[in-house]
Amino acid sequence: MSAQPPTSYYNSTSYDSKRRFISYWHQITETLELRPKTVLEVGKGNGFIEDYLKKLGITVTTIDIDPDLKPDTVSGITATPF
Repeated sequence: MSAQPPTSYYNSTSYDSKRRFISYWHQITETLELRPKTVLEVGKGNGFIEDYLKKLGITVTTIDIDPDLKPDTVSGITATPF
């Protein structure tokens, strides 16, 4: 397993680039088109998508390998309990 970047990395302008915000927009748009009540977000990052979807009333469960990001479930995707 590789070392994880420090948590502060996810809250920096080098992480939140223009390209990443475009990715956020696409992820949110595609999700909303499905009209889900619940979403599993794999890879929490800085929590932007989780926060946005929760504000729209969608229940979001997060999974990430980095416990410092405080996901709902700490796990790698190949060992996911879902």
